[in-house]
Amino acid sequence: MVSGQPLAAIDECLDRGVLIMDGDTVGFRHDLTEQLARARDSKLEALAIYEREQDARSIGAAQRWLSRLSWVLGQNADSERYAAAAVTTLESVGPGPELAMAYSNLARAARGRQ
Repeated sequence: MVSGQPLAAIDECLDRGVLIMDGDTVGFRHDLTEQLARARDSKLEALAIYEREQDARSIGAAQRWLSRLSWVLGQNADSERYAAAAVTTLESVGPGPELAMAYSNLARAARGRQ
């Protein structure tokens, strides 16, 4: 938990582009980074399962999350790689909210290079 918030709340905050701060900024940053690294590791494990199951929609969603988490952790090359992979994967599924979010995420990753 980060600042009393479960990981699901962190996921929601990342979707909205919001990070919750508390009074102990240094401790918060350390705790948040640790939680985000664990979340990234969990998404990598989930991605491996989805790939074994050949679940393209879940693969693409996991790739998008890995892009977001990598970006927050300062791993920009990984962020861009996962963002591009998510779009490619979800294009094979067809139009839908997952693909729209993947395109949005890819645009954000590209802005980070400017």
